Amino acid sequence: MKMRDSKQVDDPELESVMEEMSKGTWKPSLRYRWVRWYQYTWLGEIWFKLKRGIPALWRWRKVAFNDVDWDFTSIYDVLEFKINNMANYIETHDRFVGVEHEVQWMRRCSSLIKKVREEYYDMEHMDYKDVEIVFTDTNDDTGSSFVDFVTRKDDSEDFISKYPLWEKRAIEYIRKNQNRYNVDETDRQFVARIMAQLRQEKAKKLVFQIMEWRIERWWD
Repeated sequence: MKMRDSKQVDDPELESVMEEMSKGTWKPSLRYRWVRWYQYTWLGEIWFKLKRGIPALWRWRKVAFNDVDWDFTSIYDVLEFKINNMANYIETHDRFVGVEHEVQWMRRCSSLIKKVREEYYDMEHMDYKDVEIVFTDTNDDTGSSFVDFVTRKDDSEDFISKYPLWEKRAIEYIRKNQNRYNVDETDRQFVARIMAQLRQEKAKKLVFQIMEWRIERWWD
């Protein structure tokens, strides 16, 4: 990445120091030399770690508090939070050419992670259906009930027509894996469900493809 030109720095004092350094006439002050020495001592190392670490612990408190080791969504929580933090930092400091482009990719990746974690694509087809859960007593004195899912409204065709390319991919997928199912592509509800699953899988792959492609540019 190319650093911004010094002429773009709106700081007269910094520009003055840079000009003196370019001429070879700048001499570091006693305070500057002391800080440069101090940061490499064990006391300086502890101080700088605390200065960075305490605010970091505070930022991550909600993520850490809700973290569990038995649910994959916690991994997505960490990724989304980290990428959002980096995007905010890089956008605020704006220290290299093309920062807007990288921040845009980071925002896209973060948004995609959120949708994957919430299974947005996998459940989208359900927005076109009205399904009611009906409980029916077994009448055998056990207090048990039968559970039925009754579809009151089904607009799956609206969902399918919204994504014609994914309809084609879903039908091809069903035909290739027909041995796994007891229905075929004539079942439109089933086609809608497969479309949703394929879109969810594609979104997951895109998250890591974006990271693989751009992640080494996400530094300041």
